[in-house]
Amino acid sequence: MTDTHVLINEVSRDAEPSRAIAFLRWAASVLVHWHKRRAQYMTIRELRKLDNRTLKDIGLNRSEINSVAFTSGRDRTGRFSVQSKTLR
Repeated sequence: MTDTHVLINEVSRDAEPSRAIAFLRWAASVLVHWHKRRAQYMTIRELRKLDNRTLKDIGLNRSEINSVAFTSGRDRTGRFSVQSKTLR
């Protein structure tokens, strides 16, 4: 074998593990995304089981259930929040 063939074989041997690592990272990200979505839909299902009075007690309206599930605890009022102003 020539030096070129040896170099090509070494590169291809090195490339295989990096492809495997890339695939494993991709598969892990798919699983993380799937688990996150599953948790969001389970949250929606559980909150929809509650009656309106219970939702009101925890500070939610029925129309906010999807927002709460998909924002993962971030401020669900977003750009519509009213900031209080102090009078001087």
